[in-house]
Amino acid sequence: MISSSWGAPAAFTKGFNHQQHADGLYGRHLHVYSWPGGELWILAVQGSYHWRFLHDPSKDTGFVGCALTSNMVQFFKTQDGSWSHEILPEMPGLITDFLISLDDRFLYFINWLHGGVRRYNIEDPKNSVLTDQVWVGELIQKGSQIVAEGEDSKTLQFDIPEIQGNQLRGGPQMIQLSLDGKRLYFTNSLVSTCDRQFYPDLVEKGSHMLQIDVDTQKGGLKYWLLSFFAECNEEKEQSAESEISRRFLAQKSISYGALNRDRPACNGGAPGQSYSNSGGCLPPPANPPNRGCPKYYRCRSSS
Repeated sequence: MISSSWGAPAAFTKGFNHQQHADGLYGRHLHVYSWPGGELWILAVQGSYHWRFLHDPSKDTGFVGCALTSNMVQFFKTQDGSWSHEILPEMPGLITDFLISLDDRFLYFINWLHGGVRRYNIEDPKNSVLTDQVWVGELIQKGSQIVAEGEDSKTLQFDIPEIQGNQLRGGPQMIQLSLDGKRLYFTNSLVSTCDRQFYPDLVEKGSHMLQIDVDTQKGGLKYWLLSFFAECNEEKEQSAESEISRRFLAQKSISYGALNRDRPACNGGAPGQSYSNSGGCLPPPANPPNRGCPKYYRCRSSS
């Protein structure tokens, strides 16, 4: 069993303070447990957060995304049966989530502060290659007071597009890939304290979910807005989190539809799918998550 570490609740629930990272209140290790022999390996991986194994059960190889150090680390089993790791090239930006495609060809990760979505070819895990990148909201977009400095010392800012007339806010935070690897979904809220600190518009106006169409053959990422959650945050003190995408998108029959206070509008989902306003919406679940939404609907395809 692999166990990563994030941070002490006393630290992250009050917003991010870099001194708390220096004081050891955020994780510094990846723990590998072997139950049959009662063994424990501790790998010194700064800021380890989410981790993923390759899907091929014959390969003892995986990756861990390090949020605060903003880099990817490969961990693997060595020939003597112990575990080790290698740090991939550092990429500042606050990596809050990543995933591996089911065919083990691609690794996707996101930079919440930089706002980039990246895809790497990991068919050779020790020589991963960046194949695609898109920018979908960040702190260093054009017009911001913050600029990035490239390796040549030139300053950089990036164009952030409007999608269906909506200005993208915040940065990508949680992602989920469809089973065929052709649609990548992400939401843009971390936790309310961090949203309020870095992206106050998320708390004021609400968060959103975006779909990115993926070309798995020729390469390329093309994005379009699937659902906008501006109405899902009427109570300003409630969290603007929309980190629930993985839970719902893992269930094939459930679509985001519309989260609306007065009516269920079953108009979400992928192109070609139809949603009916009569009988297409399931009743709210018995224990809906409290995320500032007065009402909560689940919709499914008429097929």
